[in-house]
Amino acid sequence: MKSTTLGFAIVAALAASVSTGVNAANYAASQDTYIYEFFGNQGVPAGDSGAINIWNHETNHGTQGLLQFDSAWQSDAALGGAYSATMWLYSACVQGGFVGACAGQDGTVVTTDVVLQGTSWSEGDAALGWGDISQSSTPSASFTQTDPSDGWIAVDVTALIAEMVSSGTDYGFALTQEAHGVSRISSGSLAVSSFCDSESTSAQCAAGNYSPYLEISSVSAVPVPAAVWLFGSGLLGLVGVARRRTA
Repeated sequence: MKSTTLGFAIVAALAASVSTGVNAANYAASQDTYIYEFFGNQGVPAGDSGAINIWNHETNHGTQGLLQFDSAWQSDAALGGAYSATMWLYSACVQGGFVGACAGQDGTVVTTDVVLQGTSWSEGDAALGWGDISQSSTPSASFTQTDPSDGWIAVDVTALIAEMVSSGTDYGFALTQEAHGVSRISSGSLAVSSFCDSESTSAQCAAGNYSPYLEISSVSAVPVPAAVWLFGSGLLGLVGVARRRTA
């Protein structure tokens, strides 16, 4: 019985290993900002919009981010079939100003939730405040940072995009850490998740095209070569012979 089970498991594994062909399209951020609970919208001219800075705090000195992408994604042909959607954020932590330490520094583990924003918003709205940001949704996504190094972070937002398509709404995403604990390094400074935004001018962000973007990819199954299936069938045959010899 064990040999038969192993044989079927091998064939099942071959079936599950079907590769995929992917055609991707990218959509740049059309709006991106972060809200400091105490100071308000940092995307307006009076704010500090040099990045999207996210952190949690015990009082009213935390922040949350907002992101929306070029609405052309809603007409992507891939949405009519099997697809995946990935949000790309470039982590580039520059200490100074509001940023005293970086996510992942001193062994900190920082988790950020990506949720569906429930209402419309404008990056340039000076009145945009803490209460305007959604802190949870179904579905949602999350990602965790344990390394303070600069680099791209890929977030699977397929389920969120599917919900937008189903509901016919697009208010973008909110980035929040409010459901998680406060992260501090050994000196007591808050560990901040800092991402390049579409207006970032820091040396790290200006070094390349590091603005946030949404990638939508069509996914189509690629048939496994016939030889592979024959190999799997042969294995099953050998398993049957072995069983007869041991019977």
